[in-house]
Amino acid sequence: MSVWFVTGASRGLGAEITREVLDRGHRVIATARGASAVLRAYPNAPDGLPAVDADVTEPEQLTAAVEAGLARFGRIDIVANNAGYGLGARSRKPPTER
Repeated sequence: MSVWFVTGASRGLGAEITREVLDRGHRVIATARGASAVLRAYPNAPDGLPAVDADVTEPEQLTAAVEAGLARFGRIDIVANNAGYGLGARSRKPPTER
């Protein structure tokens, strides 16, 4: 049984990763900007799913989340760093806009 650390676990790809990992019998330290969002996403969460506040832009929150996971399970085997944000922009204008 592996212990996963998943950022952005409350929705989207992070939620799907978390569900799949739990379905396969592994443990997940599920992080999101608000742990309550993780708990809402998994209302029947097993004991193997601690939800932890962790905003990836705040290093001290990430450190605290890792420490909480280590205190709970004694190790972290796999990290799925899914949280973040995107900034969309074109690097150059298409020929029709020049």
